[in-house]
Amino acid sequence: MLLKNSINILTNNPTLEDLLIPFLEKEKSNAIQNPSILFKELENDLIRMDIPKGILNFVRKINVESESNNLFKIKEQLKILKKIKLLKSKNQINQKIQNLIKVINQKIEEKYKISPYEKALFSLSELLFSEHSIYTPLEEFKNILTEEAFTLYISFQTIGNVNSDGWAFGIFGNMPQLVPFIPESFEKLGYSKIPQAIRETIHVFPKNTKFLFDNQEYIDVLNFIENPKRKINNPKLEKFSTEERKQFSQNYHNSLDEIEKVESEIWNQNSEWEHVFNYYNQNLKKKVWK
Repeated sequence: MLLKNSINILTNNPTLEDLLIPFLEKEKSNAIQNPSILFKELENDLIRMDIPKGILNFVRKINVESESNNLFKIKEQLKILKKIKLLKSKNQINQKIQNLIKVINQKIEEKYKISPYEKALFSLSELLFSEHSIYTPLEEFKNILTEEAFTLYISFQTIGNVNSDGWAFGIFGNMPQLVPFIPESFEKLGYSKIPQAIRETIHVFPKNTKFLFDNQEYIDVLNFIENPKRKINNPKLEKFSTEERKQFSQNYHNSLDEIEKVESEIWNQNSEWEHVFNYYNQNLKKKVWK
């Protein structure tokens, strides 16, 4: 558990920086060598040992590939290099090739790993859920967390669920309790179009809809608005005509399309986490609890 491993040394009211530091320190200790330097050393050894130019040119080609960040291709080419009969008897060369493979493996792991900031945000969530449950109303979290910690919590939960299951299923389907808090939180991160698109989507729901987790009334509303052919057993919703229900559904799906369009435009230009991590850095000295 992240909580046990990283927060046990913290005070009762840690800062956001306190949550982050253990993961940044671990990151520094796992610094990866520059493969270009290793390739240059390997190339020099090949020249010194008078290895045929064909092999030397192959190494140079792999080095050029390394700049393209096609890590899996580089790894396979290094494996081919390692199998060349002439090089097998050269222990120094073999060791350098093995070191390069190790570095490329590390870079592959780095590319797909969770960042220190995400780990710190996991820790923030675990701090909350060590005392509360997923059924706890978010208003309660808002009352006990500082503004900055609450903004990061909402943003982290939102982006994580969108990345896993999209807006329709991940947010409006599985985590509707986040919905009323997303616009304000995302505005604090520096977004404008996504909050506006979320607010417009909220407005296409029947009036006075309460976005609640694991709530039968909300499930009825979602069934009502997702598909006009679904059966519902809610008198408040049954009053709408078939045509009105079709219009609700059309408006809802149009709004979802708009959210995804805006998200795509923004997050294709920059990582979806960039604003979150920048906001985190701007508020390192802020406390977690009020």
